[in-house]
Amino acid sequence: MAPRPNQRLRLPTGQLHWVALRRSPKDQRARRQLRRVVFLIVWVAYAAVVAILIFHSAAQGSLLPALGQMALYVALPGGVTLYAAWSERRDIRLAEESSSTVPMQVKLAIYREAYLLATLLERASSERALEKVAPSNEAPLNSEIWTHRVHIDRLRDGGMMEGIEPQFADLLLTPDGRWVERQTRQVEQMWEFLAVLGWVLGLSELRPLTLPPEYTMSLATRIVENREPGRLPVLASWDIRPERDQTDAFFALCWVELVARGDVRSENPEEVLKIHDELQTEWNTGDYLMEVRAISELPGDILNRTAHRARRRAEILRQLVEILSGEQPAAELHRLLINFLSPVTDEPSAS
Repeated sequence: MAPRPNQRLRLPTGQLHWVALRRSPKDQRARRQLRRVVFLIVWVAYAAVVAILIFHSAAQGSLLPALGQMALYVALPGGVTLYAAWSERRDIRLAEESSSTVPMQVKLAIYREAYLLATLLERASSERALEKVAPSNEAPLNSEIWTHRVHIDRLRDGGMMEGIEPQFADLLLTPDGRWVERQTRQVEQMWEFLAVLGWVLGLSELRPLTLPPEYTMSLATRIVENREPGRLPVLASWDIRPERDQTDAFFALCWVELVARGDVRSENPEEVLKIHDELQTEWNTGDYLMEVRAISELPGDILNRTAHRARRRAEILRQLVEILSGEQPAAELHRLLINFLSPVTDEPSAS
């Protein structure tokens, strides 16, 4: 079955408010929504009363008292509005600092996976640098390489070496300059995972899929140098769902384009081509990629890389939504990374 973009449920405004009313005893966001609705109703009624009073005063010829009344009526609710807005922003800031939405154990588990992955990517960067001085895949003579020792010591100090899987341990314990090309490439393909984790942890912005990726070691550095992971403003599941839905739709566009070109096999090509036409009609040319080119106009190599990047982002976003919503344990995120490292193969297919 070909992937389809997730369809969002759009309810009438009245039903949305009714849903918010039913969820309000247990949902803080629903209570805030109801407060805004009630405030809007009160404000409209208040504005109507003020307009009637001012019109009545002006009709009696007392223009100056009418202006005074208007200033008083505007200043009083204006001050209340400003206080309400300030207090709501303060509550949001305090909630972000304490991050009570995300359980502490889940937050620390996500940070641990980001820390391990950042360490692996640091090591991959070191291996690439050593290739320039030791192209024969042997450590340079008369030099002492400390990269893997620093990583191991750092993980031991953080208590992360206990129970670490062979997929991680074998890579980290291998002497510097001894990774083979496919190991380095396999780890480098996990950059998109780290980009998503950095965004969820509140340490970076998530670059749109419509732009080329920009992976920098500064993100890995921010993760490993963080001293208070428990205070990170980790995003809640409902804040990640819109990005997950957009990524699913984006990957579906790339996937059906690959099938339409014959680059990917499908058991039901007719159905895929139908979906392809529907997506092209629905999205038209509004979704551009790599500056001015639409997905259908991309060269094959760029389309392939973009589809793989979207697939990796979709995988980890779906996993994080399930973990943060309590549907899956945090260990599933670790399983995702382990499964990616287990088959040391070339770039996975988009089929």
